[in-house]
Amino acid sequence: MEEKAPSATPLEYEITTIDKNHNVSSFSCGHRDLDRFLRKDAPKKNKLHKERVKVALNSENRVLGFYSLKLSSVPTQNATSLHKNKTSGYPNNTFPVIELSYLAVDKEYQHGANGNNYRLGEALLIEAVCDSATIIELAAAYAIHLEAIDQNAESFFERYQFERYTKCSRRLMLLPADSALQVKQELEKLP
Repeated sequence: MEEKAPSATPLEYEITTIDKNHNVSSFSCGHRDLDRFLRKDAPKKNKLHKERVKVALNSENRVLGFYSLKLSSVPTQNATSLHKNKTSGYPNNTFPVIELSYLAVDKEYQHGANGNNYRLGEALLIEAVCDSATIIELAAAYAIHLEAIDQNAESFFERYQFERYTKCSRRLMLLPADSALQVKQELEKLP
């Protein structure tokens, strides 16, 4: 079988807040729950301010990837001792987080698909971290929190300093606020 050479053509897209005119019908990331959220729930939840959904669009208004953020809190009893010590002063035995509820890229645009060299998942994650850092600057939160959907997703997030913070079987991960703020500050220094 002949291997395709990696695509040298840069992927052109813009990241914007989802709206009803964006083409979500052909989006397929390989996880039905994520595809369903984008098609059925994302526009409604975004409009009602339950989650902020941002999408990567190509020039034809087709959604290539997306992420979703919302404010949340996490019970301190779920945290490992490292984080339990740092979160002990919050009320109601919970600590405030920015939840990265969803992050997905269409299979066609995932890194390595069809020989491409796109890093759209990475770009969306960096955008989500920067958006979260802005929220942290304005309203404070302990971390960005997420639940990785599978082992591949967990490995992806670990490459960007997210860490498991609980010993339960769920893949609950976080990126401390200081790390998110540092990412944003480093990007702001770039020309």
